[in-house]
Amino acid sequence: MLPNSFENPLYELPQDKRRILIPKTLLLLFLGTIFYIAILLDISFLDLSASEETITKFVALILVIVLITLGAYLSYRHAKPYHFYRDRISLHKKEVYYLSITKVEKKQNFLDKMFKTYTLDLGVARLDNISEEIQIDNYVNQLVNYAKSKAPATGY
Repeated sequence: MLPNSFENPLYELPQDKRRILIPKTLLLLFLGTIFYIAILLDISFLDLSASEETITKFVALILVIVLITLGAYLSYRHAKPYHFYRDRISLHKKEVYYLSITKVEKKQNFLDKMFKTYTLDLGVARLDNISEEIQIDNYVNQLVNYAKSKAPATGY
């Protein structure tokens, strides 16, 4: 068997990037607007000249835009695909072994219904932002059952 870093996955499950980016960007825009209004309120209490006030508002606006952009970019980067191997699922930096999975249950919240996605609850972890077009729950159940059938008995 090849070392883990060189092992090819059996399957690669992409996350729906729209489901991640649109709600996150809208939330960041909302929070950024509140933050900018708070900064404007604070600036109004300072004794600044007109040019200093304009520069301060401009710098604050640039800062808010950079923070929103950075938040959206980090969310996009976090939306990496899930990799399925013979004995485990790789969830970004975490690995979940099939033997540790206690359940395989599909769940949907309000945003999932809007974006036609779902979450697969594995008991010890979750696979988020899966498109409804991909029915992965049966595949995961088969991998878990196969791993449990091949596991050595631990009786005394």
